[in-house]
Amino acid sequence: MLHSLHHISGFEATCRCAQPDAASSWLATTQLGTFWDSLREGLAACRQYEHLRSSGIPHDAAIREALGFGAGPAQARRHETKSLYFAGRA
Repeated sequence: MLHSLHHISGFEATCRCAQPDAASSWLATTQLGTFWDSLREGLAACRQYEHLRSSGIPHDAAIREALGFGAGPAQARRHETKSLYFAGRA
């Protein structure tokens, strides 16, 4: 019995030495906070995408809007061409 108690106290001493310091705890907390922020943003984008799709918006436009990518390549070219057309008439 005393022999097994000796090993337990040695194990506890090993565990106490392996405890993380304050810097690594802060890093883990920061990373966990970043993870939750990313998860929340992803869920918000998913909700916005589903709302746009239920409103009749096509997939490509809805996903670009939900993820914040802006107009598609064809729409961007159309706006550039239009602005160049009106540039000479000002």
